[in-house]
Amino acid sequence: MRRSTQRKLNNIGLVAMVVGAIVVGAFALKLLLDTRPDAPKASETLGPIESEVLPTDTAEPVIPTQPTSTALGSGKHEVKISVKSDGAIRIGYKFTGGKEGLKDATKSFSVTDNVPGSAGLAQVGVQLLDGATNATCTITVDGIEKSTGKTTNQASVAVCGI
Repeated sequence: MRRSTQRKLNNIGLVAMVVGAIVVGAFALKLLLDTRPDAPKASETLGPIESEVLPTDTAEPVIPTQPTSTALGSGKHEVKISVKSDGAIRIGYKFTGGKEGLKDATKSFSVTDNVPGSAGLAQVGVQLLDGATNATCTITVDGIEKSTGKTTNQASVAVCGI
């Protein structure tokens, strides 16, 4: 492949990784804001329910004792980024407040960091290079798989984020 074509593909991959990281970051921020203890409850934002079927003079609402959110605790977490492919790949990764990098690899790559917080912990994007036909990225947090992505097209990028 000519150098200018390869450079264009690399730039497309880099732009896709950045866009993916922004999307993942926005999603993580939304999760974080939606799980705040001071966030308004649905009953506070929707107003009273008027119905002949439902009584309007019931007792206090029942509040569940177990958290319903899947958000992580706010302490430090062991976050591992793993990428596997059948050929050469370009990887861009970032841990919040920690390691980051852009790296070319053959077939596999992994990196681990201890990251504080409950959302927006890490992002990774992987682009196929010449000869590769598929790649998969995975992010695990404290040993539990939290995000996975796959690509089978050299013009696309697999993105993972948590």
